[in-house]
Formats: sequence, C-alpha cells, structure tokens
Amino acid sequence: MSLVSDTWVNLVHRIRYNTPLVESPDGNLKNLQGNSAGAALVEVSGAALPAGAATAALQPVKTDVGPTLVIDNTALPAAGAFTTTDYQTITPGTRRVTFIVKYTKHASATTGQCKKRMLWKFSATCTDVYEGFVDTGNLTVSEPKVALKGYCEDINGPQFNAGVTSGQHHWTYEVPPGAIGCIMQLAEMGDTANKGTVSQWIATSEVL
Repeated sequence: MSLVSDTWVNLVHRIRYNTPLVESPDGNLKNLQGNSAGAALVEVSGAALPAGAATAALQPVKTDVGPTLVIDNTALPAAGAFTTTDYQTITPGTRRVTFIVKYTKHASATTGQCKKRMLWKFSATCTDVYEGFVDTGNLTVSEPKVALKGYCEDINGPQFNAGVTSGQHHWTYEVPPGAIGCIMQLAEMGDTANKGTVSQWIATSEVL
C-alpha cells in the first residue's frame, strides 16, 4: 500500500474522524466520501470507485438532517392541554435531536407562554418516557453524602409580555441509547383562555 497519494493532513483528518484507510485498485489510498443514506462512495475529485470489497468496508460521513416541519402554525389545545403529535422516528446513528419552536401570542392575551415537555420512545411498550434532570441547586447534605433531587422535565417559557407578539427558540437533546422515537409536546401556560399558536420543526445530527 502506498502513501504517495495521501498527505499527512488527510491522514490526520482520517484518524480524527474515524475514517478507515482502504486501498483502491491502483494501490494508492483514495480520498473518499459517503453519507448516512448509503449513497455510493466517491473520490473528492468526483471519480466514482468500482463496487467491491474495497469500498464496502468504508464508513459513511456523519450528517445533519432537517429542519423538518412537525406542527404548522396551529393553535395550542384548550385549557392548557398538551399537543398530541405523533412520535418522530429516530434513525439508527442519530446522536442529537433539536426541536425548534415558534410561538405567537394570542391577540387578546396580555402575557403568553409555551410549556414544553420532551418524551422518548424505546419500544411499543416503553413509551412516553420523560426527559429527566437533576437540580444541583437543591441539595440535602448528610456528611459524607450529598443528596440531589431529580425531576421529570417540563420547560416553562420563555414568556412573551406586552409588546412582544412572537419569537422562536430551540432545544437540543442527546439521544439516549436505545431510543427509537421522540416528541416535544407543547401547551399554553401564559393565558390558557387565549391560547397562542405554534409551529415546530425537528432537526437531527449524527455528530454528538
């Protein structure tokens, strides 16, 4: 195997990003790219490589996907109830998910605020699993131990006061091992009698 066609920069790049070194039919190392959708591996120069064992061992380049629309400018449910959209499928290899939320305050509301609830699905029977967090500011000390309080996560806000009618924000989560689906439910909590409208998108990444 010859290293003539690969510079030290390429070698360092391959080691850093876990890209295998595979010999091409002419005996040189080729600068190859692929993607998570299983597209054919090609050289950076654009020349397609022949199919066979030499290309089968190569790993795909990690990719980002989205944003994809989940909720399209829809009024939130009455009385502070949560939305009930379907779970979004998590494809194998996904490491992070981001939900982008646009909230528009009702014209008759003095304050508006959107509550968010992140849920995970691990199987048909293991679903509606809350995202949890630990309150590090609420400690119970009993030497030599410290007890932390854990909670199921509901995110309140941001709150939109007078003069502010709408805004967008995002929340990013690391995908727990084994998760096959996720959902971010939304609810009005600022003025439940005058509920706002929301749009929501999801984006995913194979990079942690």
